[in-house]
Amino acid sequence: MANLQPHVGARGVMFLAVSYTLTFVGLIFVGLRAHGASRTKNGRWRWDFIWIILATAFLIPAVAISTVAVLSGMGSHVKTLTFPEVFKTAHYNYIALFVGQPALNFVKFSVIALLLSVQGPDAKKRKYFLWFLGALPMLGSIIQTILTFTSCVPMERLWKPIIPGECPRSAVSFDWNRWQGVQHGVIDITLALWPISIVWNLNTSKSVKFGFCVLMAVGIIPGLASFIRVTQLNQLKSTKDVTWDMPLFSVWTMVEAWLGIILSSIPPLRPLFLRVVYGIRGTNLGSSKTRPSGGISRMTGNHIQGIRTVEEGGEKSSVVDKGDVMINAISVSDSPKQDAELSNGGIMVSHAYTIEEDSKDH
Repeated sequence: MANLQPHVGARGVMFLAVSYTLTFVGLIFVGLRAHGASRTKNGRWRWDFIWIILATAFLIPAVAISTVAVLSGMGSHVKTLTFPEVFKTAHYNYIALFVGQPALNFVKFSVIALLLSVQGPDAKKRKYFLWFLGALPMLGSIIQTILTFTSCVPMERLWKPIIPGECPRSAVSFDWNRWQGVQHGVIDITLALWPISIVWNLNTSKSVKFGFCVLMAVGIIPGLASFIRVTQLNQLKSTKDVTWDMPLFSVWTMVEAWLGIILSSIPPLRPLFLRVVYGIRGTNLGSSKTRPSGGISRMTGNHIQGIRTVEEGGEKSSVVDKGDVMINAISVSDSPKQDAELSNGGIMVSHAYTIEEDSKDH
């Protein structure tokens, strides 16, 4: 590979730095989900986690193939490359984009599965609409793949335009690709704002409502990345230095996909972070006061024997006042049966904590 090193241009280095950083952070979040937010109470795999695993399984080879494209010349100026190197770069870039494309859809499926678990089983119309939002870009991606690889005859002319042939459907393929980018952005933003409709009528404090919405609204960022990707696609169509401008389009595809995985992992991982911070058993808190982020519960006073999740203790939510200890606990289980029992008009909140007070006098 040493003979390929001179072709790693500045934008190729940028692409690799961004892609590898996002991949590293993304795998950390996926690993954390595998450890603390991958199964329901009855031991079954959570669907939001399954979709994230599938998205990751497509993204990793996409990053690997993109690396080969960079080593072949993506990110370098055309004038520094030979024709075979330019064609090889374009070929690998096409493969990488279409290998990674399903990941964009699987991330949306993961967010939808998470939203369905929160809004409860009774909102059937909302459930069908959410899955419609997921199916629409998936169908569009299938059409995009067919249009792209049938746009030129022979197909090889797609990345090697000097060979004899024609590309009668290239304009249609380009327009559909642009429409797909806009559609992905709109759907990402819609899913990010969807929790507002879930918690709007929830009988709880505004701070809790706001916190829940913010946790989910970070999904707007991948949507914005999708819109930027569309602008780069327009630039790529008119460029005269295709290998130099190619990474600007490809990197935003990686940003959209990996940020979707990372940011959609924040809400389901929040209970794990709370359990790590507040779940140490046998801790003497003295007369200190502590309030977990999000305003879920409040504790004051004396020795606390242990803090555990409702999923671990198997207890329902309640407001308990035991002397110096006051708990405002809101619980949920991943079990569909318990989901129905604990729902409040189709509204559910998850993973609050119960506290056991030592009955002995101190």
